[in-house]
Amino acid sequence: MSFDIFLQHFKDGKAAEAPRDSILELLRSSQHTEADRFGFYHVTFADGVTVEFSAKSLESAGTFSGCVFHVRAFGDRLAQFVYQIASAGKMVIMPATREAIAVLVSAEMKQHLPDDVLANLTPVVIGSPAELKALLATGFDGWRMYGDQVVR
Repeated sequence: MSFDIFLQHFKDGKAAEAPRDSILELLRSSQHTEADRFGFYHVTFADGVTVEFSAKSLESAGTFSGCVFHVRAFGDRLAQFVYQIASAGKMVIMPATREAIAVLVSAEMKQHLPDDVLANLTPVVIGSPAELKALLATGFDGWRMYGDQVVR
């Protein structure tokens, strides 16, 4: 079980091919495993946090329009990495939180959101990894408390 953070690139109201080269550059600059056959990488940060990064087709000829972080521990470096990936890929961040939000790293991204996203998620514009961490920390803490209840 994990706290999931979805990233999706939209253009003109539809999911679209993301600029994979800049995302690959960020991934390659991090400590990570090679992708398994399902497109899962394990990325480890200096603070000891490891995350599963699902990015099928990132390194193949298939369409790459989004990715997912499967989070079990949270920290500053992870928030920074998610922010960097979202910025590089011009991707909307949609965390699995109680608050239905679409986190945008620039206000211009709003014009590309599909109508169903706008109808179901509240767009929130952020300007830094610290702002992203503040938004995600509440959702992560809620997920962790839920997980603790299930285990008991």
